[in-house]
Amino acid sequence: MVEKISGQNSINPVIKQKPIRKPYEVTPPVGITDEVSLSPFAKELSRVMNELERVPEVRQDKVNDLRKQIAEGTYKPDLAKVAHSLLIAGLLRDEE
Repeated sequence: MVEKISGQNSINPVIKQKPIRKPYEVTPPVGITDEVSLSPFAKELSRVMNELERVPEVRQDKVNDLRKQIAEGTYKPDLAKVAHSLLIAGLLRDEE
């Protein structure tokens, strides 16, 4: 076993280093605090987002009503609106 490490054979002894100084601690002046202020738009956006989280993705009452109309044969969609929506969505395009 090695009992002593000396400066021979490119092995240098460990040099004791001074302890690293801690950064200065800064205490804020009395009475000063951090604060955040939100614009009226940000407040309204937050309120709307919270309301949207409560709205279900599927409006079951609407689905049930449409199913009933289809079953009874009374469902008459506006075909012009359907075509327009498909064009806007880009579903009707030339396939090359």
